[in-house]
Amino acid sequence: MAVSIASVTGVAADRGASSIPPADPSSTIAAWMAANPSTSPLTFAYDSAVCSRVFKEVFGKFPLEVNASSYVHKQVDCAAVQVPYDYTQLSDKRRANIGLLRYRPLGIVEGKIKPSGRLFTNPGGPGASGPVSVLDGHEKMEELTGGQYEIFGWDQRGVFSSTPSAPTCFKSGEEQIRFGVQSSIQIPLVPDGESFTSKQVEQRGCLEHSSKESLDFAPYMGSYFNVLDLEYIRRLLAPSSLHSPSKGAINARPQDVENGDLMHFLGFSYSAAGTGQLYLSMFPQFAGKFILEANANLTATLRDPLYKQPATDALLETEKVMLRWLDDCASKANKSQCLLLEYGKTPSEILARVDQAWAKLYDHPRFVKPGNKTYPAGDSALNGLITIAAYRDMIFRAMNMYSYDWWDNRDDYMTWTWKTMLDDDWDLAYAIAFNDTYSITGGGGAGNHTDGTAWNSITQLVYCLDAANDDNVTVDDLVQEISHRAIRTSRHFAPAPKSEFFTSCSRLGWSHPAGRWEGAILASQPRTTPLFVSNKYDSITPRANAEEAVRKLGRANAYLVVDPGYGHETWGRKNTTCTFEARKTYWKDGKLAKDTLFC
Repeated sequence: MAVSIASVTGVAADRGASSIPPADPSSTIAAWMAANPSTSPLTFAYDSAVCSRVFKEVFGKFPLEVNASSYVHKQVDCAAVQVPYDYTQLSDKRRANIGLLRYRPLGIVEGKIKPSGRLFTNPGGPGASGPVSVLDGHEKMEELTGGQYEIFGWDQRGVFSSTPSAPTCFKSGEEQIRFGVQSSIQIPLVPDGESFTSKQVEQRGCLEHSSKESLDFAPYMGSYFNVLDLEYIRRLLAPSSLHSPSKGAINARPQDVENGDLMHFLGFSYSAAGTGQLYLSMFPQFAGKFILEANANLTATLRDPLYKQPATDALLETEKVMLRWLDDCASKANKSQCLLLEYGKTPSEILARVDQAWAKLYDHPRFVKPGNKTYPAGDSALNGLITIAAYRDMIFRAMNMYSYDWWDNRDDYMTWTWKTMLDDDWDLAYAIAFNDTYSITGGGGAGNHTDGTAWNSITQLVYCLDAANDDNVTVDDLVQEISHRAIRTSRHFAPAPKSEFFTSCSRLGWSHPAGRWEGAILASQPRTTPLFVSNKYDSITPRANAEEAVRKLGRANAYLVVDPGYGHETWGRKNTTCTFEARKTYWKDGKLAKDTLFC
């Protein structure tokens, strides 16, 4: 099934999006509602199966074990929303369950505040949990919305509390992360493309370790179906309980859809583009306030094969983050404020020492001493060995995923990561740098639940389902592509990535998607002007992606706020208030004055 918009053409750079919405792709959802009107209430319950799963993850306790005075008893409840595998195939009676958590500010619960709407949010990934993110960040989300909105987090298809789950390709977390380490692509490349062909081993594991239900459901995951689910949930809730403070059952009859509540959305990273931008492309007429932060390139995500997508930008942005990080260090007055000043007085002097250390590590990989008790080598997939590829990968991950409050204390994680390498103290480096990333004994290591089981394959699967078909791609094509990119990438972060980012989806054996969005991207003016937010340098989702989204919509139809910070997302930065204040102003007024657009 493909959904297309014949009436919409490309978007001119100066003209921006059309004010006329495209042919309504929500007709599939409306048809489902007409054929299957809700005859039973959608029940939200504090002790539901969804809440039990989420509470266990966040608090380590089940609902009835949580202290009775906790806010969750009054303000949090959950539901499972039943959705069809395919909205256009109603004769197929298979159904998936989408986990949904609702947080309500106390004023709404007590009937003192009339809700202004519902905010939906998801932290991205793809594969991160929306309900978990709401419990973790509800205070800041409530501050953003002035305590006047119900806040919903949902688990997208295949994720966490939603069922069926995505396929699981490894029998244990240990097997999963050892495979990831062993299948890293090195420069220069292995001539026969061994790292690429090894992914076929993973696929055989998917067939062996996954249930038939998960494998059958796999083609129905991906961004297109996630957006249809989100719109369906909006329609289900639209005519219900906003004007009633009661908890529990909601009569979810689908009625007055177009006059119901608009979709208000807070998206980060993958969900900013794969959910937020895609919703604006498919359902612009229902768009309320949208804040989209750290945006991926949606056009590339949906139109290019996975191995052709622009990972090079992330490497170059990471280089910029690292150089700015060194500039900030060298600007400090003394060594007590920046420990790296003992290795040089200027950024170039410090960088020269870093280059020497990396060159030495390239020629002579290091081993952690067998007696290291801080972080035993046997607990790691690296088995005590540190190579230049592993160290670069660790630095790359850290630069990507942290929103830095630059130099707020001398024990800064990144400072010590560099210092241990420059001091040739590999025992301490191993303990600091590789604990979470390569742990195989539990506690949140890569590909590893606390019980030692493997994570499912939702991230890789969604990337593949969203990307263009690559059935004709060969291993030689993959080798040539990454070799070409290596020439143009940064000096310090030449590719040594996991092969999942430079692979062929067809070689993994995934089925083609059962549906995808073939219509125009951001071609119609949303009902409400969206706000895009970006750091100046973001090594995962470069600022250029947000700028391109604004260009597509037209500068009169979108806001862009750029934070002077560095790293992935600005939401978690403690010392920068500009973007958060801009968000609050936007949420209150639905617009921003021009003089607030620059931090």
